[in-house]
Amino acid sequence: MKIKKTTHNFEYEERAMLSSDEYESLMKYYQNLEGAKYFSQVNHYFDSKDFILKNNMILLRVRIIEENIYELTLKTKEDKGTLETNKIITYKKFMKLRDYSKVPSKEIRRRIKKVMPIKNLEYIGQLKTERLEYKENDYLIVIDKNYYGDVIDFNIEIEAQSKKEAKKILESVSKKFSIKVSDNYMSKSKRLFHYLSLIS
Repeated sequence: MKIKKTTHNFEYEERAMLSSDEYESLMKYYQNLEGAKYFSQVNHYFDSKDFILKNNMILLRVRIIEENIYELTLKTKEDKGTLETNKIITYKKFMKLRDYSKVPSKEIRRRIKKVMPIKNLEYIGQLKTERLEYKENDYLIVIDKNYYGDVIDFNIEIEAQSKKEAKKILESVSKKFSIKVSDNYMSKSKRLFHYLSLIS
């Protein structure tokens, strides 16, 4: 496979936690719709011991795409939305990042160095997600079941063309399925980091 150059894109998402009953209700409906996709993915997260990246609203992860194909992602909060910087890497480069803090992207290294030395980068942990995706019109509905440590939790994401549209669609779906939406949503990585801080 030809390795692609680094890519950039903005994410416009709205998310909410789900109870197990809410999750089952959504899955019962969406998994039977034509075009629904169901798959699993594993994300590996990196930060310093004292979570300097997280405290600066930065996320560094590697996602397993398929055998020997991994996606390195740096997420940063911008005024326009969440900026994703992605680079496809090999298993060998992933292992060098995990074991020796060798970041296989000049751009991502440069941006990490703005907030901390690369040598402080450590492997934090992994999170597995069982995901259902359903594309409707110009937005995507994502329903996740997540596993990390001894925790299993659930969430829904709406990916749209703007934050305003994503929020509107989430409100509509929540009303249809009687989902209680809280304003204090915590991202998957933050939930993992919080869990690890409790057991350390």
